Amino acid sequence: MTVDQEALKKILSAPPKSPHLQLELEQLGRGERVDITDSWKINSARRSPHDFSAMVREVTIDPQAKRLAIIIAGEQFKEIALQTPAVLLRIKQELYDFFSAIHEEEWMDPYLRFVHLYECVCSELVDDPFMGQQTRPLLKAEITTRELDQYKGRFFDAGSLRTTDLRSAHSGPKS
Repeated sequence: MTVDQEALKKILSAPPKSPHLQLELEQLGRGERVDITDSWKINSARRSPHDFSAMVREVTIDPQAKRLAIIIAGEQFKEIALQTPAVLLRIKQELYDFFSAIHEEEWMDPYLRFVHLYECVCSELVDDPFMGQQTRPLLKAEITTRELDQYKGRFFDAGSLRTTDLRSAHSGPKS
């Protein structure tokens, strides 16, 4: 039995397909909010579009709001670091690159008709002696699909990326 080498290469180079895709698209078509975290992890398994992909905790699409919401948590998100303008700018640049990479992923195409806004909440990992490892949201960034299309292949000033400081919403009383 001979194996068609070209056909085998094509199969191996194709990204894995989520078994949930059809159901997710049906739910989105009905206007339901859908958690696509499993599909994200399946599609990112072979080739991650960005280093932040490995830190993804949750991905949802709300077709009513036309929003794809991502929650990430990692070591580089520290409350103290975000107080340094140079570090914050570097994180904003990484977030813009992350959004761009997601937007260019072929497996994302079926979802994009339900999305006009990408939103990412960056969380710090916190060790709690009683609860174990927890996450604390620090920063939310967002960009429209239109802006990503507009700046494709062009310079984007990462300092202009819309962000919201979430630290005050989760901190206790200040003395």
